[in-house]
This record gives sequence, structure tokens and C-alpha cells, in this order.
Amino acid sequence: MRSPLSLAERETIFKEVSRMRQSNPELGSSALRRLLSSRFKQIPSRETIRRWKIGETAPMTSVNEFNAEPSEELSFFLGAWLGDGWGDDADGGKRLLLKVRSLDFANEFADSATAILNKRESYFARSIVDENGQWYQVKVTSILLYELANRPFGQLSGYIKPHPTGFLRAFFTAEGNPAVSVNRSRDSPTLELTVCVSNTELEYVQYAMGLLIGLGYHPTRMTRGGRPGVERTIGKYSFTTTKTEWQFRIARMAEIDTFLNRIGFADSAKQEKTETAQSLIREYGRHRASVAWTKMYEKTGRKWQKKSTVNNSPIGAG
Repeated sequence: MRSPLSLAERETIFKEVSRMRQSNPELGSSALRRLLSSRFKQIPSRETIRRWKIGETAPMTSVNEFNAEPSEELSFFLGAWLGDGWGDDADGGKRLLLKVRSLDFANEFADSATAILNKRESYFARSIVDENGQWYQVKVTSILLYELANRPFGQLSGYIKPHPTGFLRAFFTAEGNPAVSVNRSRDSPTLELTVCVSNTELEYVQYAMGLLIGLGYHPTRMTRGGRPGVERTIGKYSFTTTKTEWQFRIARMAEIDTFLNRIGFADSAKQEKTETAQSLIREYGRHRASVAWTKMYEKTGRKWQKKSTVNNSPIGAG
């Protein structure tokens, strides 16, 4: 795999594109690439050169617009990136991508990137359908933001700590879920609820726990949520785990309330499921709440799915 072009190399090639454009305005992008290939061992993609040629972008464009100051948006962006993001530098460009199931989450990630980079036109989420179902992907191009996001994790704390709720909202959305269960081990079933977050990077999970503790929460102790070699299925996608997974939970009901109001999920489905379970427990108590819950949700595999037709009176007859 080729190494990505440095900013200095891209600037040199950009200056040559500008010179050629001025000396021969009729020169097409393909011919321009051939001329550049004879002078440079590695050149940017055809699309990048086309954009340089027509003056749409320049190597320093995103660099000049990015101000790496702590903010709620940058904290959220980093939490989402560490949870579900990856980088692409295949043709010398530097892009940050997020591919998730939730359109809400993708849109909030796109909005955060737009604010961070002071873009006049907003980033957007593109719908993708494959054999595993529907996804939403956001692609963000910025050399300095890419380089910041790919720093060792310890160097990112200064951008996250001033705005911990942004990071936690994104990280819990990417790596967390409402853990709802109906406990049938007792004489009468009870509805149980916690908010769980897990990741194979122990450092990330410990950091999220530390942020919560700093905000006054009392999460459960860290545990192993999964070990290497375990087969798992998420939707239609099956895979075998290759790393140990670490997790902890928010279990106190009052703190789940605070989490929902102060941090919350950027995925409306996760937020709604947690709020519904919490409100049923509060209104009916755990025993009767389990009856109400199973009238509204059904278990499909490992996940509770909302029924297409829901009884308007959860505790009523039926």
C-alpha cells in the first residue's frame, strides 16, 4: 500500500497544476494527470486533480478552516470516530468515515464535522444498502482533523475533558445500548433496565467510565463482556470475535434518568427504548412493567423490537 502524500508534497503538485492551468487552460484532467505522472512518483486521485484544476479545492483549504479548539462538537466527533469510525488515505487524500445503522447518529456526526470545519455546505449522510441491510455513511475530508483524530488516544483528552457530555453521547451511541430484560427467575417476572457500554479497547472504556464518575455517576465495575472466538450475530451479520470485550453499566434508576436528560443517545430508537422501559418501571413498578413491556416489544434474537401494533393501554386487558 502506498504511503499517503504529505501536505508539502500535495502543495508542490498543486502549484504545478496551477502553473499548467495558466499556461494551457484547455488542458484536460486526463492529460494533466499524464504530465504530472511523468514528473512525480505519486500523484493524487483523478477527482482531486480535477477539483484543483477548476479551482474548487486546494490542499490547504480544509487546513485553514480547521481550528483545533475544544468544543462540544469536537468532543462528540471524537467519541463517534473512536466508536464507529475509520480512516481512508488510499489515494493520498485523508478522509474520516462513519458508517452506522442510525440516520440520527449519522446526521449528528455530519453536523458536528460541519461545525468543526466551518463549512458553508453541510456534510450529509449517504444511504447504503448491502447484504446486511441499510446503513448511513458520512465522509469527511480534512487533513488536520484526520491527523488529530489519529493521534494516540492519550493526546485527545485535552479536547474531550472540557466537554465530556459530547464524547459520552457519541461513544454510548456507538458502543452502548439500553439493556432491557424480563427476569423470570422470581415468582413474578420483573422488568430490568441498565445502560451498557462495551468496546474491545479497554483504554476507551476506562476513559468513558472516568468521565462519568467525574460527572457524579456511579457505574458498575468493569467486566469482560465477551472473549475471543465467540460467534455473534447482529441483525443479519454474523462474525467471530477476535478480541476481549470490556463493558460497564449505569444501573441506578436515578442515574439512568440523569443520563437520558443530560447525555442521552444520538440514536432516537435507543433513546426511546430506554425512556419507555424507565417510564414503565416508574409508573407501574417492575412486576406490572414487565407485562406492559411485552405488550409493546417482542424479543427477536438478542434484541427487543417494537411491535408494529401496540396496545394503547399497556396494563389493560389482553
